[in-house]
Amino acid sequence: MLCVLILCQGLAIGQTSASLDCDYRVKAGEPFNVRVKLDQAPNVEGIPLIVFIEGPESAQLAGSVMMKPGTDTYEVPITIPPTAVGGTWSVIQVRISPSGRSENRLPYTNCAFQIIPIPGLVLPTRADVAVSASQSQLLRREAIQLQARIQQVKSKVSEYEASNHRGTLTPLLRTALIDSVSALRVTQDEFLKLGTTKEQRPNAEVFFSDLGQTYQAAISQMSHSASAATQLGRLIRVSDDKKSAEPLVALALRPMEQNELAYKVVADEGSLVFDLEVDSTPEGAVVTYFRKGDQPRANPDPTRSTIHSLPYAIWIVHLEKVGYRPEDREHDPFREPNHVIHVDLQK
Repeated sequence: MLCVLILCQGLAIGQTSASLDCDYRVKAGEPFNVRVKLDQAPNVEGIPLIVFIEGPESAQLAGSVMMKPGTDTYEVPITIPPTAVGGTWSVIQVRISPSGRSENRLPYTNCAFQIIPIPGLVLPTRADVAVSASQSQLLRREAIQLQARIQQVKSKVSEYEASNHRGTLTPLLRTALIDSVSALRVTQDEFLKLGTTKEQRPNAEVFFSDLGQTYQAAISQMSHSASAATQLGRLIRVSDDKKSAEPLVALALRPMEQNELAYKVVADEGSLVFDLEVDSTPEGAVVTYFRKGDQPRANPDPTRSTIHSLPYAIWIVHLEKVGYRPEDREHDPFREPNHVIHVDLQK
């Protein structure tokens, strides 16, 4: 077993002695100990002694032992995983953690050593996150219920029109939207309980939150329209000109129809993510992408490129190239199954 000697000699905090000869070669995956010699032994039991090491790319590892009364030298084991980054690693901190007291960082002698990486290490570079069969079945069932809810709203509107009802459409349509939001949340909870993995959960949350935002935007717009109509001394009534009510009905049905379509697409695809190809003429535009209300995310590759594993939601892609006007394109993956955006940049 390899050892590194670190001497703590009562130096003032922040000072270190000269570097020790730590010219060791440790292969990733091998057992490894750091030998620590303290300036004085503790006289009580149960105090952890912790050593931290750091390597390339700011990778850090740590190990600890429990100190014993009268013992001033310890072998602190640190697990070097097979995937450890190769290169120079150094001890960056030695500390003790007595219960009931604040942690105490000990001054220590500098020590660096080499970790040899496993040659030909193969790690995954991307993950395709699938929807389980039970999740697909849930979404198909909810899509059918949404279809029934849409038909119910249309039927109620027709009944109001046929009877020349004097009530306003706004409360009826608003209630339908609020009920749909509640159903969406219930579906999300059930979906997450049906075997959602840690990797899948963020994509599921984006998928459902995007649908929720569509509902909230419609509710807000409907409330605004009703408020504006009230200020004009008139609400849109079913008994008014039918053409006046049509935009309000369409406003309510649009997010419900979008929700139904989204459930069907994800259920049929068996996935919560898709790849979006972005291309421009001329090539080389800088690409960022975002959802409404979110901060833009930079795509590392300029056009022509592919944005991998986007959660199913409506995305806006922004392209910029020096000498050309910036361009935005909205991509609705539920209505545009090819998942390709091409932009002819204009000067």
